[in-house]
Amino acid sequence: MAEAGFADAAALAGHDGAGSASGIGYACLLLGAKQVSGADYFLDLLGFNARKDSCDVVITGEGSIDKQTLSGKLPAAVARRSGSLPIIAVAGRSLLSRERWSELALTRVYTLAEYIDRDSSREPELSAALLQRIGKDIGTSLL
Repeated sequence: MAEAGFADAAALAGHDGAGSASGIGYACLLLGAKQVSGADYFLDLLGFNARKDSCDVVITGEGSIDKQTLSGKLPAAVARRSGSLPIIAVAGRSLLSRERWSELALTRVYTLAEYIDRDSSREPELSAALLQRIGKDIGTSLL
């Protein structure tokens, strides 16, 4: 019986998501948890599908827009659910070229890195000021 349990545990260790959050995903799988997309889970929790219907534009955010974003990070889930609405992303940085934005149906990507030459990730006050500026720029672009 113990060998079967060990084999199951070994199989779960190789499961997608088992390494999430420093192994918390693995512990949850061992306890019988059901694995779901975190982005979709929170969008459902927030009632995104019903709320987006009253929107003219959707704004989403991410620390880094990159190849992983294409595989299911929050902006990908938001884009998938937004239908024909324009989607604007705000990020610390973007490693995706403008040509690849269409893979996420992004209308525009604003990054903190566009607004400053230094890394603002360890300066919360600076990041907040940059985000306020980006918010104003988004508002102006929508007029």
